[in-house]
Amino acid sequence: MDVFASKSAQKQSEKMFAPAHRVTTWLRERFQCQHTEMSRPITRDGETYRACVRCGARRPFNLNAWTMKGSYYFKASPVDPVPTEGKARPQTSRPGEIKTAA
Repeated sequence: MDVFASKSAQKQSEKMFAPAHRVTTWLRERFQCQHTEMSRPITRDGETYRACVRCGARRPFNLNAWTMKGSYYFKASPVDPVPTEGKARPQTSRPGEIKTAA
């Protein structure tokens, strides 16, 4: 009897969230990049991929079969290290200020 109760609860849940899923899908299709313009295959550091010309998303590429495989991903960009406490930040010049050699 618990099996039937859980199935009916699941159906009710699906009905309740179906409109939200449809809206999310519609928004994603309209406003996210569809990756329709892809670059030629690029090989760097032993990795072969094609990149979306519009957004830069990458997708692995198989040179032997000449097909894309796997899902899209974005290359992590390097992050500047954050100064730790007690260490001074480097001095930067202000607009209009002229630095002289000390």
